[in-house]
Amino acid sequence: MSLRDHAIVISLILIGIIVASIKCVFRNEHASPPGNLFQVPRRYPIKHFAKWKDLYGPFFHFRIFGRRFFMLSDLSVAQDLLEKRTSTYSSRPELPMAKLIGRDKTALFLPAGSRLKETRKLMIAFLNARSEEFYIPVLEGETYRFLHRLLREPEDFFRNINSLPSAIILKLVYGYQIDYEDDYFVQLAEKLGRLTTEATDPGRWLVDSFPRLQLLPSWLPGMGFKNWASEARSKCEAFIRAPHEFVKSSVAKGQYLPSFTSLNLAKLPLKGNDYEDILIHTSASLYSGGTDTVVSTMKLFFLMMAIHPDIQERAQKDLDLLIGDERAPCISDQSSLPFIDCIIKELLRFNPVVPIVIHSPEKDDIYNGYLIPKGSWVMANIWCMSHEASVYPEPHEFKPERFDMNSEGSIQQSDPLEFIFGFGRRNCPGRHFAERSLFMLIASVLWAFKISPEKNCNDQPRVPEVAFSTGHTVHPLPFHCSFQVRSTKSVAVIEELVKSFE
Repeated sequence: MSLRDHAIVISLILIGIIVASIKCVFRNEHASPPGNLFQVPRRYPIKHFAKWKDLYGPFFHFRIFGRRFFMLSDLSVAQDLLEKRTSTYSSRPELPMAKLIGRDKTALFLPAGSRLKETRKLMIAFLNARSEEFYIPVLEGETYRFLHRLLREPEDFFRNINSLPSAIILKLVYGYQIDYEDDYFVQLAEKLGRLTTEATDPGRWLVDSFPRLQLLPSWLPGMGFKNWASEARSKCEAFIRAPHEFVKSSVAKGQYLPSFTSLNLAKLPLKGNDYEDILIHTSASLYSGGTDTVVSTMKLFFLMMAIHPDIQERAQKDLDLLIGDERAPCISDQSSLPFIDCIIKELLRFNPVVPIVIHSPEKDDIYNGYLIPKGSWVMANIWCMSHEASVYPEPHEFKPERFDMNSEGSIQQSDPLEFIFGFGRRNCPGRHFAERSLFMLIASVLWAFKISPEKNCNDQPRVPEVAFSTGHTVHPLPFHCSFQVRSTKSVAVIEELVKSFE
């Protein structure tokens, strides 16, 4: 066969794959919800989806190539499907690119099944309230170190926020103390996050719509995704395995800090052959899933405090009455500082870190007369739910008092924590840990510092812009603010605490 004939055959195969994949666009086994939209905006799609809710209602459908997408824009609809029918909707849609880069065994992408159950069992046992005795000392110690860094280098607070969750999670999961200046594991994790975001970018990879493209040779035109995926996979594998090997080596030498990985390595002789592989990917899931919420929410906290000094002052009055300046906040103070919990709820409502949560049915399902085929993308629009004006009046305003039981009208506004962390069997197993982490950090920063807008050359405040990134996770864009120590006594307290935790 000549080279030309060979190319023709390959081209015909490629056309066949695409035609076979497109066929399902024209299937009509049952009625579909209104919508059938073929273009999804690349920039800030969640706001466009909110507009579509006004046009098509809280439950609508659109198709892109062979994939079906069902948008749930109302909390009651999401609860009907993802809570009440959680056994059907506890899986994830197929993402070929996530598998190609080696992320398919982590908790975020695992389909429903025994491996997911074992992974979640390990994560929940590690992060729930019964494990506080293990993780609270680390959480408090790293928070005090964070305050100390803010004292020394306030202009670099964005970088310090990015490093803080890594310091907490790496110590808890691997018994590893990071180097804040230039840490190898932190760099690996940042690369993993970027690669995962690129790999799951909706509409970027043709192979996600046409999975059979994986079968074609990499030398064909249009198959460049294979080379990208191969390079990305090697980097992902480095992150997933390198920290695990660090723990194994440390345990073998008898020089290690107790951690999630070391405690579970001791169980290897009692478990099956697959247990270590599950442990490796569960540890990576804990790390990769345990940073985004805290990083994004803390950035938003600094931004909102710089813009809303009245909210900041109210929280600081509560702290001054309860704590004063002769000791720092600790986790046990949370029940006595309800307004800080209101701030946390409003931060998570105002900018849900994961604005859209994706599930997939394991079998065909019918909802309100509409067919939801097996394998469809069923997407809960968390952002839309958290900005529903009938539930949260003035939804685009930052108002923590809406959750204050002593403020008029707050009782009618539902708690966003009931849906911000997901639904059913795929809800976030680290919810309790995230809430504790955010309380400890926010209470400590407010206790130690006054946060203000940065001033311009004319000594006038330059109020930062409220703007966000777009993607699977959403973060405030970089901004500047200034810090002023509230008490010289608190500085001495921080210095002593840092010494005691070394």
